Amino acid sequence: TDIHKDGWGLAYYINKDWNVINETNSAATSAYANEIIQSHNHLETTNLICHIRYATIGDVSMSNVHPFKKNLFGSQFVFAHNGDVPMFDVQSTENYGKDDRDIHKGSSTSDAKPSYSFQPIGETDSEHVFCTILNHLQSTFDTLPSLPELYFAIHEICTYIAEQHEGTILNFLLGIGEAIFAFSWPGSRKGSTTWNGLHYTLRNDDCPSSPISDRDYSDESESGSDDDS
Repeated sequence: TDIHKDGWGLAYYINKDWNVINETNSAATSAYANEIIQSHNHLETTNLICHIRYATIGDVSMSNVHPFKKNLFGSQFVFAHNGDVPMFDVQSTENYGKDDRDIHKGSSTSDAKPSYSFQPIGETDSEHVFCTILNHLQSTFDTLPSLPELYFAIHEICTYIAEQHEGTILNFLLGIGEAIFAFSWPGSRKGSTTWNGLHYTLRNDDCPSSPISDRDYSDESESGSDDDS
């Protein structure tokens, strides 16, 4: 957990429903998290998003803990973010001020019907990004679009947000039903040597199981077959 002690969350998809568990204490000291780990064989899911929080914007409260969950087009959306988005930093009057109307005008689909019904409940820039994505989708489509259409719309609005400020770090996972979208605009916080980005591993059915350990990095190149991809 290290400095990421300001809350943890777990979202898992089962029976067409995203179930979200959040706590404001650290995952390392959470009895609830330990109970989930000990009973992991009883948690069956086709999609899973986990998050441990380091509070850079917003206090330590339930309304600021990821993953966030909201409904649109009769579907549940869940969102977990890593990074900083100065455009939505409520603590910085210099960078904060653009609302979704300004953002929507800047996208290529600015002729779509305006809709700004999603507003953050907490104080984080993360939830504000989530609401902006949902407002953009609601303004662009009448019903839940296809996955390729979702991909294009999400990529468009998030690229626009990321390009508005040099210090933007925007890495997130967005769950929509059985699908998960990942977006990465990596970078380092000012004065930090830590590079914030996303990494992924692809495994095929022939890949043997391997234990997950609490390590920053491990070489799994010898864990699977030669044609692992």
